[in-house]
Amino acid sequence: MLIHSFNRYNAFFLHLLLSAVVVGISAAIVFLCWYPGLLAYASGVADIFLILASVDVVLGPLITLIVFNVKKKELKRDLSIIIFVQIAALLYGVNTLFSARPVFIVFNADRFDVVYANEISDDAKLQSKYEELWRGLYFGPKFVGARLPKDEQLAKKIMIDAVSGGKDIQLMPQFYVPFDEMKEERRRAARSLDELKVYNKENILEVNNIINQFTSKSDKFGYVPLIGKTKNLVTVVNIDTAEIIIMNKLKPLDDSYGASAVDLQAILKKNK
Repeated sequence: MLIHSFNRYNAFFLHLLLSAVVVGISAAIVFLCWYPGLLAYASGVADIFLILASVDVVLGPLITLIVFNVKKKELKRDLSIIIFVQIAALLYGVNTLFSARPVFIVFNADRFDVVYANEISDDAKLQSKYEELWRGLYFGPKFVGARLPKDEQLAKKIMIDAVSGGKDIQLMPQFYVPFDEMKEERRRAARSLDELKVYNKENILEVNNIINQFTSKSDKFGYVPLIGKTKNLVTVVNIDTAEIIIMNKLKPLDDSYGASAVDLQAILKKNK
């Protein structure tokens, strides 16, 4: 048998190579499809995947190095158990990341909110107005808008619930609208790039680079905050077209400025 031609070091390096290939494929799916670009940073998934990959790549081959002995009658059984446990652990971790992947980037009043798959219930999905909203979400999040209902009492209830720690409108698919329908709102929401200097005093060189990059162009540019699970991002937008140009790790808001406060102030201004 082929296995009997191996020594423990051959088995260790082969197992390490195969584990690295499988984890590499998993990483491509996670970071290119489910958490593309800086959404991995905003969602805090990179550190989680690194721990998962490190344990899976190192622990399995290391156990193989310890137990591998061609004279053992139970060698095939032992290796099968190791591989089974390793694959099960990887599948569990990857499935957890899939269940919590970003599915929508919702423009809400004066910011973008990243909405994750485990934040929207099946009942909420059934209340959405257009079915195509849910297609293709396995291949990355969709940009949509969220607009308050015309019913003033319902709109006020949503605002109060959001401020008191309840669900905000970005978690209510029944109020989603196509992204292009909110171009005017996105244009109005764009903040001056110079405002980034206030929130990024420790990264003033990078702020100046962003400002110089975009003020040298003929079009006008601003930024809209993007609120993630663990980190917030800056989205630079073309003020004329409302198109998102880039995302950046700079801070879009003061660290102490609460998410619900952003919504409440913007909505109150809009409804005056």
